Amino acid sequence: KKGKGGYKMIEFIGYLIVMGLLDSLNPFSIGLQIILLPIVKKRYHTIWYIVGVFVTYFIGGIIIFAGLDILLKNWLSNVNFSLMPYPLIEIILGVLLLFYAIIKIFKSNDTKQNKKAFSIHPGALFFLGASGTVFDLPTAIPYLAILAKATEMHFTLLKILPFLILYCVIYLLPMIIIQVSYSIFHEKITPTLNRIKIWFDKINRILIIAFSLIISIFLIIDSLFSFAGKQLW
Repeated sequence: KKGKGGYKMIEFIGYLIVMGLLDSLNPFSIGLQIILLPIVKKRYHTIWYIVGVFVTYFIGGIIIFAGLDILLKNWLSNVNFSLMPYPLIEIILGVLLLFYAIIKIFKSNDTKQNKKAFSIHPGALFFLGASGTVFDLPTAIPYLAILAKATEMHFTLLKILPFLILYCVIYLLPMIIIQVSYSIFHEKITPTLNRIKIWFDKINRILIIAFSLIISIFLIIDSLFSFAGKQLW
């Protein structure tokens, strides 16, 4: 039993590392960090942005693992969903997402970067990292997969904590590497960072368009079937 348990733990750690590395390729967080680096007066101030991301991602993982969804389900159980016009809501959301995707397709993605340095308070950078991560948490599929796996393995809250710390550090690896590289090389690495920023912007734009189109098409089709009395979902 001990041998089997040890193998499962090694398998879980390997799974965590792979999911963490996959999750770390976050176009929004990395792109925003690259924008912030040249415009803050003190290079190390952007560390507060990274700390904000870490703290929020870590606490968010604890809240999700602790079962916030159970509390929400208990509250939602008192709501009469039969009174809600789901097909109408679906088709409205679907059409809005479709228009959003179309606007993104035709809208130019070229932006001029302001090179002027600003005195941004570390607290504001922390809040920026934290607030962006809050909106990112519900779509963090690899993170949710790890939390689901830990739940399946009957981890306690105390036992999951070091694994959450490890996951969050892996998630932040690209940002930490960028921060250290910029602090050491500064001017030499700036052109490379700008190229990385452009590359991430393109990926982010493609992902947003693809996600919006897929979800909008599903919502519209499902709403039409619902109006006909044959729900797909």
